[in-house]
Amino acid sequence: MFNAIFKELGFNVILSEPSSEETVRLGQQYALDETCYPVKLITGHMAELVVKKVDYIFFPY
Repeated sequence: MFNAIFKELGFNVILSEPSSEETVRLGQQYALDETCYPVKLITGHMAELVVKKVDYIFFPY
C-alpha cells in the first residue's frame, strides 16, 4: 500500500532485499540490545537500506 502511495507521489521507492542470513547478520551487528528475532530482522533490513545510501527510510509505527 505505501509503495503505491509513494510512487504515485513521484518518489523513487527502493526496497530492501528479501530476508536472508546476511539480513540477520546485519541485524545482530547493529542491534544495541539483545532482542527477539523479528526486531533483529527489521534492524538488518534498515541496515541494508543504509548501505544502499537511500535518502529517507519510511518506517511506520
